[in-house]
Amino acid sequence: MGNELTNLYGEPTIKILARCYSPLTGHFQSTNFANEIWVFEPYRKISIRGVVYDFSQITGYSLSVNNQIVSSNTKTSTGSALGRAALGGALFGPVGAIIGAGTAKQTTEYETEDKTVITLFTFR
Repeated sequence: MGNELTNLYGEPTIKILARCYSPLTGHFQSTNFANEIWVFEPYRKISIRGVVYDFSQITGYSLSVNNQIVSSNTKTSTGSALGRAALGGALFGPVGAIIGAGTAKQTTEYETEDKTVITLFTFR
């Protein structure tokens, strides 16, 4: 199907590989041509999962974007913790050392996953 489209319209101006979720199976479908969206702007055509629509057939759309945190990792600077513990211990004894170490510099890195849902309303 991909070669047929490029023979007709040339290379697409926009190519989106979408992970398609099937509510019937409850799983994401494999990533292959069936999950690609190709836009051929000069010809005013869009191919969605291998079906070609003219732009005039699209009556509306809905777009939602959600960012989800997949994982996070917090790191404590050991040099900062040792220095603060030493300073706290020198000023306030053992309790100061514990509190000083507890105030060490921490950085948290987040890994996010963008989830974009595009719904096109068409008629044939």
